[in-house]
Amino acid sequence: MLKLTEQYPTGSKNATKARDNWLAKSRYMHTEIHKYETYLDALRCAIALRVKKQGENKLDRSLRRSVGSLHMLNDGGGDGDDGRATPTAAGRL
Repeated sequence: MLKLTEQYPTGSKNATKARDNWLAKSRYMHTEIHKYETYLDALRCAIALRVKKQGENKLDRSLRRSVGSLHMLNDGGGDGDDGRATPTAAGRL
């Protein structure tokens, strides 16, 4: 591929127009690259947030199970004070 300076005589209207077109295309490509990089950053942040949220949800479920187990141990596992049966570990899904 020939250089721009080799294709057109220096100072000609066509050389100026070709250079201006090249600069416009270059600016456009840089803008598109920036948009793409911004999009990738947004995806990375969303993925990190999702992973963090899933970890928090797992921790919450684990804590609820632990608290439920502690309540069963403290209550004696059978009927509660109000006469209703409390769920056992075998009855959980």
